[in-house]
Amino acid sequence: MNSNFFNKAHGAFYSVPNRKGLIVFFFLISSACFSQLDFTKMPNNKLAVQNILDSAMVSKYFVTTNDAYSIIAKPVSVKDSSYKYSSGVLRYVINYVATYVDSTSKGALFFNFEQYKDTAASNEIYRFMKTQHTNMGSITLLKDLGDEAYMQYDALNQPFIIVRKQNRVFKFCVYYLTDKVTFDRLLTVARKVVAAH
Repeated sequence: MNSNFFNKAHGAFYSVPNRKGLIVFFFLISSACFSQLDFTKMPNNKLAVQNILDSAMVSKYFVTTNDAYSIIAKPVSVKDSSYKYSSGVLRYVINYVATYVDSTSKGALFFNFEQYKDTAASNEIYRFMKTQHTNMGSITLLKDLGDEAYMQYDALNQPFIIVRKQNRVFKFCVYYLTDKVTFDRLLTVARKVVAAH
């Protein structure tokens, strides 16, 4: 975690005369880089869930290890996972990779979640990405997935899905696996994750 950011947050916490109401907030700041941490299990979770948190902060609503296994069809582990709140945007990223067994044990899944202050902001981001990907090649619109969604295969024929639902944007991408079964599994997980928000 960025030590400068942590020091500022730590200083801000101690400079406020009445610190009682900031306890949960401080926990959030000091946990800005977590790995699948479920904030509903924190102390004072009822207060946190009611006043601060929503489904965007509960890891079970994102891509789980079981989801990644179902897509990659090989044992997987978390390569990295992070949470960040900056400039009014909440971001959650997790990368799964196939557990190495031999040279055929390739496979990776990237998941990114972004929550913006309103639908106008998420719509602007989604439109920008859609335009960029359309300029790079053909895209396929996906129905019944969030408010709007599309899919594109990259130069290596790897599937990439982007979804916008209200003020949220979801990105799903698989690496090293290119068959239709992989895409079908990815789409199934994407539908599950988006529906949870």
